[in-house]
Amino acid sequence: GSELLIANADVFYEQTLLDKAFECSEAAFLVNDTSRVETGDYFFLTESGAIVKYGKELGLDERDSEYVGFAFLRGEWVSRFRRRLNEMVEEGRYDLWWENVLYSFVDDGSQKVNTLDVAGEFWAEVDTLPDYERILNYVNEKLAEA
Repeated sequence: GSELLIANADVFYEQTLLDKAFECSEAAFLVNDTSRVETGDYFFLTESGAIVKYGKELGLDERDSEYVGFAFLRGEWVSRFRRRLNEMVEEGRYDLWWENVLYSFVDDGSQKVNTLDVAGEFWAEVDTLPDYERILNYVNEKLAEA
């Protein structure tokens, strides 16, 4: 069947994180990290692994994880995503991100959008020089261990 991995280009992650995504049996999920709640860029509140709230502005009591930056879809979800994306483009909703296609299913309650928790895996968004330096330090430590 069809499989689609959509990833933001500004996220560093290791092969082990990607392996977890390919091993996950969910038909559609966004990757999250429950070890990152207090600080971060974009957050989720989940219920039994499904997204119930999402956003940059969620209060501390409204979030249980940070969004990592990629999604995995398989089977019917690939065509469901494509149909909804086309609808949104036809409506002229050009101010949105690709993730908003998936969030639209959360908003209208038509489909559950699940998450895959990768707490404990190293990943980092590359937005600032300190982000980049943290990644370099991590990679250098891994190379020194090898």
